[in-house]
Amino acid sequence: MLVSPLVAAENISIEPISVGNIGEYENIIREFYSVAMTQYGDLLGGFIGNERMNIYIEGLDSPIYAVTENKEPKEIGAGELSDQTMNIYSDIGTLTDIGLGKVQALDAVKQGKIRFEGVGFMSILKVIFAQITLFFYSLFGGA
Repeated sequence: MLVSPLVAAENISIEPISVGNIGEYENIIREFYSVAMTQYGDLLGGFIGNERMNIYIEGLDSPIYAVTENKEPKEIGAGELSDQTMNIYSDIGTLTDIGLGKVQALDAVKQGKIRFEGVGFMSILKVIFAQITLFFYSLFGGA
């Protein structure tokens, strides 16, 4: 089960994202990234450790972007990057369930509740390789 400091935040209401409240979302995304890297760092490190991502979350008014370097989030903000290497799609309910420990991030990916889309040839290959890796990871004792 995913253990996260967000478990105590069950009663947080999430307002539409805007430049004025990006700090709340930045902290949530940093927490998800930290938990995911702690639990699945070997699997995820090469996949999202050095990316420029646009994150589209159904239920929010605006996309969020994130830039990671050396497996660390370096920049997170409201809006979109024009030179992203990956797009991520999910919904606020799934992210809330992950934060509350009701669903593991890897299970949400396997169920299609979090989807990754490579932008550019190498990123597309990376996503295909990650899907194959996830399949074998699940078969041989992974999550």
